Amino acid sequence: MFGKKFDQHCVFLSPVQNNRAIGSASHRVDAGFHLGDHAAIDGAISDHGMTPPLPTPSTVVDGITYALRMAIRQGEPGQLEPTNRAIWDALWFRFFLIFANSIVMLGMDHAWLIPLLGVIALVDTLSYPVISHFVLQLTGLTGRFPLFILATTWIGNLRVIILFLMLMILGSDSLGGNFLLLVVAIWMIWAAWSVATRSLGQGGFAGAGMVILMMVVEVMNASVIIGMIHPLVANTP
Repeated sequence: MFGKKFDQHCVFLSPVQNNRAIGSASHRVDAGFHLGDHAAIDGAISDHGMTPPLPTPSTVVDGITYALRMAIRQGEPGQLEPTNRAIWDALWFRFFLIFANSIVMLGMDHAWLIPLLGVIALVDTLSYPVISHFVLQLTGLTGRFPLFILATTWIGNLRVIILFLMLMILGSDSLGGNFLLLVVAIWMIWAAWSVATRSLGQGGFAGAGMVILMMVVEVMNASVIIGMIHPLVANTP
């Protein structure tokens, strides 16, 4: 029962709804990760102590509105300035979504797994930024990274919120519900491609490549998460 439910939601709703491998980005956390040439992490830490502060409710609303406007082509990635704080706000909120979703899916019967879920959420949050930064650095597009990661993270956050709410309301057993989920998933893939293309300024192929990379990392991460969580839950009395 739990295994099926967890597979359907997996710690994160990937761009393509898939009951066998649904998840979000997690590969590794690089200790040397920094946000482009602007030293975003160093700046954020020096300004706010060891850990950047949590985003305010108004910041979250602004970020979701920003993502929604981009998803319907009524806004541009550059309408939100990619400052150190703005990037951290987007990443913090992604961490919260992953962590909260994991707890909801597991239930309080497995509360002892919460520390592990926190680690998974942290790795999941930072993995795609780390990998995409490395790829953009190799292609000479490091300067585009702050805007790219800000815009794509908020689009990802919007995707998670919409798909999670739809799953809670519609369930995953009805044909009509699954069709609507598929339509929304396709829309979110298109939105991610559109935002990646516009933020990189390198044409549709570059945007498509980064979206494909995101999907591959998310599917790989789903397999790791399911492989870690299922045995622990199955062995719980």
